[in-house]
Amino acid sequence: MVPSAVSSVILMAQRVAPWLKIEASINVGKRKYWKAVFAGADFSGKTIEDCLDVIHTDIVKVWNFYDLSELLLCRNFRDFMTRVVNTLNEDPSQAIAPSNPFEMLDTALTASVPISRPFVAVIPVVKWVHATYKRVPEVQRKFMAYITDLIHVLDVMFTLTATSRAENLTTRIIKTAIIFYYMSQRRRDVHTKIKELPIALFGGCDVNAELESIVKSRYTTDNDLKEKVEKITPAELEGDEDWDAPQSHGGNLAQ
Repeated sequence: MVPSAVSSVILMAQRVAPWLKIEASINVGKRKYWKAVFAGADFSGKTIEDCLDVIHTDIVKVWNFYDLSELLLCRNFRDFMTRVVNTLNEDPSQAIAPSNPFEMLDTALTASVPISRPFVAVIPVVKWVHATYKRVPEVQRKFMAYITDLIHVLDVMFTLTATSRAENLTTRIIKTAIIFYYMSQRRRDVHTKIKELPIALFGGCDVNAELESIVKSRYTTDNDLKEKVEKITPAELEGDEDWDAPQSHGGNLAQ
């Protein structure tokens, strides 16, 4: 199908350099909620999920994807992101072991096992999102991970949509971006960095600078992840599916 003039203009606008989108994500965070996350005043009495929903929406809007169905704002995508953040508690030494369930997702993808099965079966149910927000390092680390993970996934998605034939964002493209990042060394490195931040850091303004530094380091610093994202073909991103439907990319995602 030949893109309409209007959709072509929208797609061109969407192709703004990704680092500008990242910079804009940082700026909106500084302006609207980073102080609240680390000072706690604006989030008092709210659940963690309520707070993350505000942050999620603000970041997604900055990236301005052509997303007519608002898939990036739906609960399914938000839930997948909290499951990615939940791996913040995993043991890094086990995360790269061949027998680790997370690594076994590679095999699952090759066999076209539904993406929802590995996420739901391997990762424990995310309960912490329903707790009331507290200004403590354990909670603040999760916020840092959510912000960074979401921006990285959107960055991967940005590259995928640059080569996709689809005018509108699809569930398949979103799920592919999640899988790539979820399985990457970059995700492990980000989480390790956040876990190793000293507790004293969360009591001062340096935490904002640290978060900005982590966010600015793009997924492309992971050569393996960069290669996988650039290797996928437009044909593999064609079509759409439900959130819990099998991924039909063949073996390329796992290779």
